[in-house]
Amino acid sequence: LARDGKKIGTIKARVSAIKWFHKAAGEISPTNDASIEMVLAGLSRKIGVAPKQATPMLARTVKTIVDAIVEGDRCADRDRALLLLAFFGGFRRSELSSIRVEHLDICDQGLTVFLPSSKTDQVGEGRYVAIARQHNAYCPVKAVETIMGSDGRLFPISDRMVHKIIVKLCGRAGVDEGQFSPHSLRAGMVTQAAMNKVAKSDIRRITGHKSDAMIDHYTRIVDQWENNATRGMMG
Repeated sequence: LARDGKKIGTIKARVSAIKWFHKAAGEISPTNDASIEMVLAGLSRKIGVAPKQATPMLARTVKTIVDAIVEGDRCADRDRALLLLAFFGGFRRSELSSIRVEHLDICDQGLTVFLPSSKTDQVGEGRYVAIARQHNAYCPVKAVETIMGSDGRLFPISDRMVHKIIVKLCGRAGVDEGQFSPHSLRAGMVTQAAMNKVAKSDIRRITGHKSDAMIDHYTRIVDQWENNATRGMMG
């Protein structure tokens, strides 16, 4: 796997799968051998364990892309709603494509989206994401109201199509489409909220992260400029 260029996370996932199937079969797993641990440790040093980080799409870039959406275009309302909801809700693209109209609740304060399941909710407990109204041209609630039907999926598209739409919108706005992905909107929401001094617990309430560890992972760029030791060194 390493020779094939696979990342260390992928290799460890394969090892874990082998271990699980042996355990399920009542057999001793070969992954328990000390040599396997040593090989994995060596590969971690050689390949590196730092994951590829999605470039955060901050509010100013989202505004630029929204402003470039052409009014009257056949998909303009859908694209605007998709982009704004992805950013404000910190949704993964799989979550966006699975949102159903019957799981939306709109009130004066904003919009609540119920997610029956997600990547970090494998048992299907579900969670609610509350998104406040914005009193400007970039309100995700108003955008959703524009396209919302009576039932069914809000965006009847695949998660692959979500990616294509984001790339298309970036290109039309003159934004480097190679720099951003749908996950950039989720990363951007976390980063922007951190820049706005929002508490980590309140950010997690939106994103569904179980701990502050992943929030710290996203916001490390913001944090490095807080109380930076090099600021003002030359007077």
